[in-house]
Amino acid sequence: MPTSPTAQPAVLPLGAHGLVVIAVDLGADGLPAWVREAAVDRLAEAGLARLTDLGQLPSTPVAGWSAEIGGGRLRLTSPAEVVYDGTLAAWPALKAAAAETGAAIALVGHIDLGWGARVLPAAAAAAERGEVAAGVVPARLTG
Repeated sequence: MPTSPTAQPAVLPLGAHGLVVIAVDLGADGLPAWVREAAVDRLAEAGLARLTDLGQLPSTPVAGWSAEIGGGRLRLTSPAEVVYDGTLAAWPALKAAAAETGAAIALVGHIDLGWGARVLPAAAAAAERGEVAAGVVPARLTG
């Protein structure tokens, strides 16, 4: 797991163009378990659903959250704060899916997103550990 926050996208094959999934690792590698737990608790308090299985993905939008994708960047905000503001590779299929649905599934927590990580298996492993929260957030393309 990275020591600083990182994000990686995926596109699930649903609908005409797919459904955008954005995984955000909070970058808490090496921190005590109680700090990692508190971070996921804070996400749940902000409206995301704590997951133990990726089959439990929420289907309704989370109030107050948003994702802005563009120019190689992602800005993910909760009702109270910026959760992530950094790089994100956004290829044409991802942009088409975001434009079609206007939404993304945000998976946020302690997800092992090192170089070459497979986003969905890494998120599934984090869910099994109880270290990820998720929600459907409005997604807007910028720049």
